[in-house]
Amino acid sequence: MKSSEQLKREIMGRVYMGYVLRLVWSFATLRLAVILGSVVGIVSSVSIRHVLQNMPSPTNVPAAYNFMSSAVLNTELAVQLSLMAIIVIGLFTIVQMVRNRRADGRVYA
Repeated sequence: MKSSEQLKREIMGRVYMGYVLRLVWSFATLRLAVILGSVVGIVSSVSIRHVLQNMPSPTNVPAAYNFMSSAVLNTELAVQLSLMAIIVIGLFTIVQMVRNRRADGRVYA
């Protein structure tokens, strides 16, 4: 038979494990992991320096738009999916922040 100290230690170990798993699997953590993974994938697949060298002046909006749209359409599928994931998660986060602020005045939840 286990002593009360052993039982207490086992129960608290399970409580701590549940708390850690809840933190790790939270939705905010998942969003952050997807964004970081996408950024790492883009940085490892795209030469940002060369893109910036070839990019027209940002003040020339039509040329910059044509360049960026052409760059995105003609890149690898993994980069396109990574960009899409960043945009979707970013928009979802902004919508969630606005809803939370309207609901109870918090800036972010």
